[in-house]
Amino acid sequence: MFKKQSNQHIDVSPETLIGPRTTIDGNVSFSGGLCVEGRVNGEIRALNEGPATLILSEHGHVEGKIFAPVVRVSGEL
Repeated sequence: MFKKQSNQHIDVSPETLIGPRTTIDGNVSFSGGLCVEGRVNGEIRALNEGPATLILSEHGHVEGKIFAPVVRVSGEL
């Protein structure tokens, strides 16, 4: 029923959430999974510690550069 997709990047579930009523003024470093539902004013960078996925939700907002192997964007960059 479900077909396994072959990908060179491993998709990771979010371990960290920046909630919808949260604003971060500054840079964010992460490993694993990060979901942004709030606002980040600064750079977001995945650490070189295994697979990393950034998920920017529909109401999330990032004003800055993003460095991550996998990025899902539904919000505003």
